Amino acid sequence: SPDVEALKTAGVQLVLTELEPSEELAKSFSDAGIQVLVLPKATTREELTTLFTTIGSALGGAKTGYTTPQRRGFSLLSALDDIQRLIPNSDAGVTAGYVINAEGEFASDSTMTGKLLAYAGAVNVAADGGTLSADELATANPDYIFCAKGLKETLTQQKGFASLAAVVNEKIYEIDGALMENQGSSMLDAVIELAGTMYPELKTEGLISPTSSQEVSSDTSSAAARPARVDANSSR
Repeated sequence: SPDVEALKTAGVQLVLTELEPSEELAKSFSDAGIQVLVLPKATTREELTTLFTTIGSALGGAKTGYTTPQRRGFSLLSALDDIQRLIPNSDAGVTAGYVINAEGEFASDSTMTGKLLAYAGAVNVAADGGTLSADELATANPDYIFCAKGLKETLTQQKGFASLAAVVNEKIYEIDGALMENQGSSMLDAVIELAGTMYPELKTEGLISPTSSQEVSSDTSSAAARPARVDANSSR
């Protein structure tokens, strides 16, 4: 329920939203001379690049506003691919899941959040997402569980979680939910943190490094140009 008059007074010309506004709210924005751009979250690589270019075009014009974020999107995706290529080969394979709320709901492979696990070298045990039953959890029995900050203690006390290998072996880790959910350069920060947790040798060998929260840079090349090592600054 945004205060449209306050936005108008502040000089806002454009509102970006993931949700379609109600007819009443859309009319209020229109009457205030404020444009509304609805941008659902991307679920694929192609949609992510489109998200970048759509926002860029809206803010910077059809040419520069399109090409600059397009390069940034390609650079980000290239860096994610580079991390995936660095993952050690394993016959067994590492399994993991990302829990998004206190109800024990997992991120699915139909979301970019769920796909980050694959970039980090893990098989998502909850590929279809949702809340898994105790039996489903026991069958999946992930090697690692990741969750948003503040959820670890709650999850370990829930039925079905306490006996999981990840909990018993103390391989349940909290991660900043914004890194996992926001669809920008923070995705690279998230994958480096995930991969570094599941494959610590990547950090000790200097193949991946911690990152800052700076924007993806339009004038630096992708990590693909330096495949021996990946850090977020290579795509920033």
